[in-house]
Amino acid sequence: MRIKPLQLSLLLGPCLVLTVLLLIVPLLIVALMSLTDWQFGAGTWNWVGLGNYLDLWNDPTFRKSFANTVYYLVIVSVCSIAVGLGVALLIESHESLRGFYRTAFFMPVASTLIAMAVVWQFLMHATVGFLNNVLSWFGIGPQNWLNDYDLALPS
Repeated sequence: MRIKPLQLSLLLGPCLVLTVLLLIVPLLIVALMSLTDWQFGAGTWNWVGLGNYLDLWNDPTFRKSFANTVYYLVIVSVCSIAVGLGVALLIESHESLRGFYRTAFFMPVASTLIAMAVVWQFLMHATVGFLNNVLSWFGIGPQNWLNDYDLALPS
């Protein structure tokens, strides 16, 4: 089935309008505001051009923070890609140990989720849960957070 230009414009139109209104226009407004000395709540503003950016770049704290961010970005991205690629190649290279490697590298993800579930069960336990103890300080009776039909989903 071939989509006609009119159909395409009807399908893309709302997306493009929302993109312009919610992304492009605010981006342009903020870019223009950054070229002024306007303070939030103040009614007046003066055009300063790139002065704000020059002030920012001349601040040694900003330069140090910027350098740290770039350094961190390069190290983390390069190491993440290298380690991920190495692990993937290791898993795929040994067919006999593939199941072991997949399990070994997935276990930290699974164990984190299990640990979080245990902690939440402790916090929301119907009789000895921390949340019910806090509510008892305010004279509110214990709630069955995880087994009550009305409370389980919001909990």
